[in-house]
Amino acid sequence: MWGSIFSKHLKPASSEPSASTSFRNPLESREPKEQPEVPQSANGSGETSVEVRDQQGKQSMLRLLEELDNNRKTARSSYGSKLVPLQTDVWDASQSIIRTLDPGLRRDLESVYADIRLLNQLVWLSSEFHRSSRAMLSQYADLSLVIAKRLDEIVESPRSGLTPT
Repeated sequence: MWGSIFSKHLKPASSEPSASTSFRNPLESREPKEQPEVPQSANGSGETSVEVRDQQGKQSMLRLLEELDNNRKTARSSYGSKLVPLQTDVWDASQSIIRTLDPGLRRDLESVYADIRLLNQLVWLSSEFHRSSRAMLSQYADLSLVIAKRLDEIVESPRSGLTPT
């Protein structure tokens, strides 16, 4: 089902990382997340570590897909007077996997996550200063709709390979 969704879009690990701008949600910690230690096999061959890394990559991809789906649902239903932030934790923690995606898909996801960061900035401003205006609510609703549509396009596009099987 979701396990093989990105597999055809993965590039070899030797590919250069993308030069993208990193956006930060002011509500998130600025400290880097720790990476789990990868165990070695008893005979030192390293086979287990490759399997573990591959399994961790699949799990990371599944968590990213869950985050995308949660963000689609939240963005589509966020039209009331309450501003709700979208999730970015998995995206932030999965950069090594994201760098292995097809460049077009990666650019689309980077672009939509940049919009998610803007939306989260509106939520932060509103909660930090305990204020929201009609203009802010309108911008939030408009941006939520744009994000939901773009996530729908990314996930449902046959070229992206993200359609659930």
